[in-house]
Amino acid sequence: MNDSSASPDDLKRQRILERAAKVFLAYGIQRTTMDDIAKAAEMSRPALYLLFRNKIDIYQAIALSYFDASVAGARQVLAGDGPIDERLNLLLERSIFAMMEEFMRSPHGPEILDMKNQLAAEVLAGWKSTMASLVAEALDRAARDSGVDLAARGYSAETLASLFWDAIEGMKARLQNLDELRVAARSLVSMTARAVTPT
Repeated sequence: MNDSSASPDDLKRQRILERAAKVFLAYGIQRTTMDDIAKAAEMSRPALYLLFRNKIDIYQAIALSYFDASVAGARQVLAGDGPIDERLNLLLERSIFAMMEEFMRSPHGPEILDMKNQLAAEVLAGWKSTMASLVAEALDRAARDSGVDLAARGYSAETLASLFWDAIEGMKARLQNLDELRVAARSLVSMTARAVTPT
C-alpha cells in the first residue's frame, strides 16, 4: 500500500524492497545479484545504486521495514483492553509467527531469517529493545489493573518482559517446527500472564 505523501524516491525504494524480498526468497541472499534486483524492480542497475549501496544495504532496509511494521502492530495489540494473555498471544502471532510462516514457505526462507543476526544485528537489537519495552508497559498496566504489586513479588515488568523475549528467542533457536513453537509460546504466555494476575 503506497503512502500518498511519500516522495518519488520513497516510492521507488518501497518498490525495490518489495521486489528484492521476492528475489531473495526465490534465489537466496548469496545467489542474488544487484542485477537480479534491478531487473525485478524494473530499473537499471545504475539507478538502483543511486538508492542502495549493495544487496546487504537492501537486506537491512527490508529487515527495518518488517521490524517497523512489527512494532506498529505490537503497539496496536498491546494497547487493547483484552486479557493480557490474549494480547501477548496475538502479539506473537502477528509480529513473529506470521512473518516466520511467510519466510518458511520458501526454500531460502530459513537462510534469510538466519542471516538477520549477521547482516542486520543493529536493526534487530533496536527491534528487540522496543518490543521488550512495549511488553513491559503492557505487563505493568495489567498488574496495576489487577492490583498486583510486582515489586512485592520480587520482580518488575521490565524483568518479566526481558525474560519473555529471551525465552521466545531460545524457543525459536531450539524448535524448528512452527506448530511446536506456537504451543511452547502459549505456555510461556500463560506463565507470564500469571505473574501479573492475583493468585
